[in-house]
Amino acid sequence: ELMDESRGKSINVNLKLELQYGERNCFLEGNFQIRTDKENGFIIREDYRQSIRKELQGLGFPSSACGTIYLEEGIFYFIQKQKRQISITKELYPAVAEKYSTNAANVERNIRTTIEKVWTRGNLQRLDDFGSGMIEYKTGRPTNGTVIHTLARKVQESSVQGR
Repeated sequence: ELMDESRGKSINVNLKLELQYGERNCFLEGNFQIRTDKENGFIIREDYRQSIRKELQGLGFPSSACGTIYLEEGIFYFIQKQKRQISITKELYPAVAEKYSTNAANVERNIRTTIEKVWTRGNLQRLDDFGSGMIEYKTGRPTNGTVIHTLARKVQESSVQGR
């Protein structure tokens, strides 16, 4: 049961659940964000990090590349801030850089380079589904900010829809 002072806030919890689905037992384990509601208690959302990784891997981002790691962290940061607009260069890159003991320029460059590589060698069908209208005319790929915003929105939407 939620205490009155925790209503209307987001909290993170680590859960391990065993669910029975028909004759099958399913296990669900991970860090979940619980977003509380002032009247109705709380809603558990899926682990955003796993969803972000799944989306990135589906597009062809190599999991071991620094740019992918920074991109994953940037998308997670964007989701956690829950703002419509954040400054990618003034807020997001420095936050990711601080976590990984590097600088914002290095974060930006690694993300950009990884996006360039994926857009030339990645899963072409998935990249096309990602949205050709978001591709910058001069570079032939989306900007770092476009990838962050789009994937954050996709992860949030799939979480709400229960995918």
